[in-house]
Amino acid sequence: MKIKFFLGLISLMSTSIILGQTGYSTDKEQTAEVVLNLQVGSSPISFDAPGLRYRFFLHPDLAIRASLLASLYNNSEVIYDAGDRTLTGTKDQNNWSMGIGLGIEKHIGGVGKLQPYYGGQFVFGTGGASASGTNTLNGFVYVKDGQYENSISGAYSFAVNLLFGADYYIVENVYIGAEIGFGINHQFNGYQQQWDNVSDKTVETKLMTVTNLGISSNNGIRMGIRF
Repeated sequence: MKIKFFLGLISLMSTSIILGQTGYSTDKEQTAEVVLNLQVGSSPISFDAPGLRYRFFLHPDLAIRASLLASLYNNSEVIYDAGDRTLTGTKDQNNWSMGIGLGIEKHIGGVGKLQPYYGGQFVFGTGGASASGTNTLNGFVYVKDGQYENSISGAYSFAVNLLFGADYYIVENVYIGAEIGFGINHQFNGYQQQWDNVSDKTVETKLMTVTNLGISSNNGIRMGIRF
């Protein structure tokens, strides 16, 4: 979807050049934006408020940026006995993550309402998870009077990326945009602690560390204002 959106922005370039309009006021030095998720099927279009970005233009073509990403997931499930569905257990799960990104952008002018840019960004993130259940020892199979507690802590990640993106001003000082990056991402998945009331012991496991080099993209389309 991101590739199609970039092709759409390119197709708009010629129109914006012909119109000779910038789409924004040159005295506006700041932008704020959220992510617009274009979901298919029965899911509605939604604003991803936990994904926020702020930019400050030091010069008309040079901006510093700060991003905040956060997510929180809570889920409860009922576990049924395989032979007697009147016997049930419960499973509760909580996941959270947050990240902060700092970077700089160089904007390429002279293309009307379309404002392409390139830049760089450093991102640091952390997160954790917990799960617990009754009448089960693992959250999947019914076990009478069973209990368990699992948690993950100490997870972190960091990434250094080159950025390539574009903003297109649909009306004055209001834009949509897309962005892709290329860089290195290092992620440590933390330490997992597992306990159940049968063994009555806590087992800690060090989870894997992954380092990747490649292309990354933000989900959805950015939508923001310049002020």
